[in-house]
Amino acid sequence: MGEKDISEKLLADYEDVFADIVNVLLFHGERRVPPDSLRSTKTVSHYKADDSRLHEQERDILKAWTDGRIQIALLGLEHQTEPEKQMAVRVIGYEGANYRSQYKAKQITPVITLVLYFGTEKRWQYPQNLKALMDIPDGL
Repeated sequence: MGEKDISEKLLADYEDVFADIVNVLLFHGERRVPPDSLRSTKTVSHYKADDSRLHEQERDILKAWTDGRIQIALLGLEHQTEPEKQMAVRVIGYEGANYRSQYKAKQITPVITLVLYFGTEKRWQYPQNLKALMDIPDGL
């Protein structure tokens, strides 16, 4: 995590702030995610890259959204102060690790990641999803 995003991460890690962000961005302000239904969960995962070495990746914030004993979703926030062209690839790495950890679960829980861009020097002009990063031939 960059030094610049620490204050944003600390603020958003409070359950009431986190719930407000998620409710505004996912549910148009409707209070669907109450703060007391959130709990912080593991943000670190590992992967083996093309160099055959084990690498570590760490999300900014990841919370389990639960209703009683039932987990509804994993909700992640990533804080960016600089635009990053490959952000969608980074996010899918985090989400893939979260889905992989559920491999033997009876019920798979959705994983949702929101990227919060705090940059002031330039607008975010990079792709906002994985498909936009690809040059897909016609008919495929």
